[in-house]
Amino acid sequence: STSDSQPDWSPDGSKIAYVSRKNGKSWIYLTDTSGSDSILLFVGPVRKDNPRWSPDGKRIAYYGNMETGHDSIYIIDADVKYGFTLCAGVWPSWSPNGQKILYTYDDAIYEINLNDSVKTKIIDNAYFARWSPNGKKIAFIRRVWKAEKGWPVKSAVFLINADGTDERRLTPE
Repeated sequence: STSDSQPDWSPDGSKIAYVSRKNGKSWIYLTDTSGSDSILLFVGPVRKDNPRWSPDGKRIAYYGNMETGHDSIYIIDADVKYGFTLCAGVWPSWSPNGQKILYTYDDAIYEINLNDSVKTKIIDNAYFARWSPNGKKIAFIRRVWKAEKGWPVKSAVFLINADGTDERRLTPE
């Protein structure tokens, strides 16, 4: 059976990128808002997750796995279906100007500059980061309690400046 998930609107509101899973594999599709024009965007890795449009609507970042057990961030051109591997990591998030991507790798949040591929660690013990609309702040999740043998895990939402300073918890304890 097929399972569709993880929709993301294009910046102009005309298309939605989403993940479709079938028989243990996943693909990224694009559809118009009527749902009548779904097209396969890219086959690539065996598993694909978290498609995110660039602010200019020309590219989509996502993470996937090529059966190696290691997740990587990929960027694909939405028009010509050309893609490339950016770096190891998960949960990409475009900066508002489209010049950088936040991602999670090894329980830390990193930023990669798309102009020169320079990677900067922003903060440890954090994941699932998202830029503020003006690019000055980053919201993220941090585990605040973990049982000795795994679950249950409690997490909270935190906020920092884009340079990694002035961390504060937003959700109550």
